[in-house]
Amino acid sequence: MGRTVTMSQIGDAAGNRQGLPLSTLVDYMPFYDEAAAARTGVARQIDMACQHLQSFIERYPKQYACFIFELVQGEGGFNTAPREYFVELMKLCKQHGIAVWDDEVQTFGRTTSMYAYDALGLGEYVDLVTIGKMTQACATLFTEAYNPGPGLLSATFTSSGAACRAGTYIVNQLRRGDYYGDNGRIARHHKAFREHVQALVDKHPAWFPAVEPGVLSPAPAALHGGCGGMMRFTPFGGRRDKINKALKTCFEEGVVLFSCGHGPYHIRMLPPLGVMRFEDWPRVFECVERGLGPAPPADRAFYRCTAAARGGVVFVIRRARVEDVGTLLKLAKMVHFINLPPDRDAISTKVAVSRESFLRAASGSERRRDARKSHGGAPSIKGLTAGLAETDQFMFVLESADTGSVLGTSQLIAHMGGPGNPNYSLKLERRNFFADDIKTGTSHMVAKLHKDETGPTEIGGLILQPASRGAKLGRLLSFVRFHFIGMRRELFADRVLAEMMAPITDDGRSLFWEYLGRRFIPLSYAEADTQCARSRLFISALLPHEDLYLSLLPPEARDVVGTVHRETAPARRLLENLGFAFKDFVDPFDAGPQLEAPTDSIPLIGATEAHELGEPVTASRCKREGILSMLHNDGEFYAIYCPFATDAKGRVGLTAEAMKALRVGPGDELGVTDMTDGMPRGESEPAKSTTKPSRRSTGPDGGAGKRASKREKV
Repeated sequence: MGRTVTMSQIGDAAGNRQGLPLSTLVDYMPFYDEAAAARTGVARQIDMACQHLQSFIERYPKQYACFIFELVQGEGGFNTAPREYFVELMKLCKQHGIAVWDDEVQTFGRTTSMYAYDALGLGEYVDLVTIGKMTQACATLFTEAYNPGPGLLSATFTSSGAACRAGTYIVNQLRRGDYYGDNGRIARHHKAFREHVQALVDKHPAWFPAVEPGVLSPAPAALHGGCGGMMRFTPFGGRRDKINKALKTCFEEGVVLFSCGHGPYHIRMLPPLGVMRFEDWPRVFECVERGLGPAPPADRAFYRCTAAARGGVVFVIRRARVEDVGTLLKLAKMVHFINLPPDRDAISTKVAVSRESFLRAASGSERRRDARKSHGGAPSIKGLTAGLAETDQFMFVLESADTGSVLGTSQLIAHMGGPGNPNYSLKLERRNFFADDIKTGTSHMVAKLHKDETGPTEIGGLILQPASRGAKLGRLLSFVRFHFIGMRRELFADRVLAEMMAPITDDGRSLFWEYLGRRFIPLSYAEADTQCARSRLFISALLPHEDLYLSLLPPEARDVVGTVHRETAPARRLLENLGFAFKDFVDPFDAGPQLEAPTDSIPLIGATEAHELGEPVTASRCKREGILSMLHNDGEFYAIYCPFATDAKGRVGLTAEAMKALRVGPGDELGVTDMTDGMPRGESEPAKSTTKPSRRSTGPDGGAGKRASKREKV
């Protein structure tokens, strides 16, 4: 704890010290001001810095342990200073017995010398050096005078043996390669970076207006800068909002960038210099140019992530198969979803049920109505999937067309519950009271147990592996469910339900459950959640049927009612744009909101039609784009997001590669959801939540907490 608190106070970022005790006295020196030096001269800047340091030393004589220098400020905007600036300050430290600590956690390996202090010729003054990042492990180097001896540094400052071995290999590669010197690979990479930025500035001058001086940073002398492998450029006048938006769109285009500076803000690059090739720079800046341009519609950015520029197919949605069980089990262990339990047998059963459901849908059989009837006997399937065994369930998986690996999954449940097997929720209602004698009134929100036996369709079970997130692939896994409903409308209910996950603590607890549900049901949140997959009768038997006054709960439990975390908010907005609304029903366990929509009002469903497939066409003729699918007679299902063409007779034209991905030929009937003009939106305005947004932490895939709530979360 002591070391962690100390390190948090070394950096000059007040936000990092909130809530921490002040245990270490740290004084801060103003960094070299390039703009001021241009006005008053470099010598004046150095003299002022030395006076500043001298005043500290005289005020606190012999009380400073060290002076930590960051020779190139990373987070600050890749600022540096002339060698003379550092020399004079370091000399002053030496005169007063103050150790000179060189922080090279970011700069190590990235300047024209392996160490930035070598590049600046400061080696004779440095007593300690800290390195990290590129080395894959942190290390502290000492001169003999400051050698602490063995056993004084714990694993906090080191790393695993594997990381240390990798770091050693990297260092050896840097030493053997042609990386350093004025004409080394790093210097040439930096030159290439500046040339490409300047070309971008010349091509799009409107993106690079003059940068106004900021509060914490002077205006940069140029629109591009940095040092060696630490590169930065400044579009949009250094505006933070536009910089952050550009970082996201550039990521979607395929390049990872970071921000730095504190107003003006900059975009920085930390390219992998060990493997970066000079011929990669044009490709990198093609991505940057697309990312900095006007933000494309969501569906077009989505298309670029799901289809190659040549019109080829990169990802395919298909039904889950037995051979996917191992991968699905790994996905299930990432998040606590009852619709995808971390149980091999249960997942195998779900895959088998899904196979039967797809086969029944392909044969045109009537929808199974037994899920909406009461049954006196026990269900034919036992265990975790028993509660859903009596309805059609469709399990989709996202597959990489190149590798065949499964990257994610989503599910569609035709009817959730039915007569004799209700779906439970809490209905939020407001109760108003007024006392005439004291002329005072109060208003209270109450929750009342509600059972729904209408058997709505439910969407859920969406999980995407972490490495594939951020590329809009989750959107494809979500949309394919509405596409399938549109193709087989008769199989589904007249209402679609989506349960959103409420905020949960870092250790997987629901505060709402701890303060309310657990008072009546003597199970942990996870245990009660798991039990719901077997039977839901205990909910009605143990939870009160009377009004539950939420005003009796502590504020932290009330705050989560009907809310989702800010990272889950985009999923909620996506559904609300499709016409889903919150109608004051929440989950009885974690109080997450239930969104619902009339099936026939969901635009994606209404936009889905059947079209005959024509002869193959070239990619240049495909002017439209959207989701296309084929449900084969043997129950095999394939869907892709790709460009397509249409002719005067309404037939769809696809490239040969797209036809191969769908396993189709001319004359086949395809499902088509045309999204050329953007994602269809709902007819009604989204319903507004009556509760405050939560500030709780979230878990994987935008879901709140580490566990999902009862039955399923979107």
